[in-house]
Amino acid sequence: MSDRLVREPWWASALGDILRLALLLVLGASVAAAVILPPAAHPAWLDVLGRILAGLTAELLVLLIARALLPVARPGAHRIGWNRDYLRCLCSMALNDVARLSVVRAPFTFFRLGRLLYLKALGAELPWTVSLPDQLTVRDPSLWIVGAGVQLEPGVIVESSLHGAGRIRVGRVSIGAGCLIGAHTVLMPGSVIAHEARIGPRVMIGEDARVGVGVTIESGVQLERGADVGSYASVGWGAMIGPGACIGDRARVAAGAVIEPELNVGEREHWTSAGAHRRA
Repeated sequence: MSDRLVREPWWASALGDILRLALLLVLGASVAAAVILPPAAHPAWLDVLGRILAGLTAELLVLLIARALLPVARPGAHRIGWNRDYLRCLCSMALNDVARLSVVRAPFTFFRLGRLLYLKALGAELPWTVSLPDQLTVRDPSLWIVGAGVQLEPGVIVESSLHGAGRIRVGRVSIGAGCLIGAHTVLMPGSVIAHEARIGPRVMIGEDARVGVGVTIESGVQLERGADVGSYASVGWGAMIGPGACIGDRARVAAGAVIEPELNVGEREHWTSAGAHRRA
């Protein structure tokens, strides 16, 4: 299959706009009906509270029904053009674009329970014990899997799709139980973080990168596409792990070190910033 650059067809942009407009109109009409149509109740404060709850419930139901009816994007690299997989991506992106509008998500950002309900309605696999900040960006919650006890700090970005070379790359993002994800960390499509990992702030976890059980990654680290960090390994601040590189179990990568593409760092080895390594 060719990887030549392909311009997004005009009909794709038009279809996306139509879907977004239709979803926004249905959402607005449903919330307005839930708020306006019920008869007045007494006392006045109870009437106001009831209408607010009815509007929020209607919004969640519309998002839930839309997520159930519209197809979810399939993981993989899909050619841009008139084909089933690309159309699924367009439908899923349209729903997520509407759901991420400030006016739509704002009522659910103030409380932890609201954030959980909002993401669950959009298809995210989240347990009730997850700690979510209000400043969290998830491009497609239906492609996000999170274990129990995970804590995410503000500014985390979860990317589940990328455009490039005439294709759209879609991948699930998985975070294991008990992980801590630092502020402003970016998780790219297909990345997997095993349980009890500790990821520092401003880390980039590339496409299809793997982080093993109990791994510690300090701030500013960059894991390129397909990099693999073994269980209980540690990576110092500012290190760069090249594409396809493999860090063995319990290995240590020093701060500022550069691991070349496809390089293997053995189990329990210590890799310094100068590139020398030794057995721990």
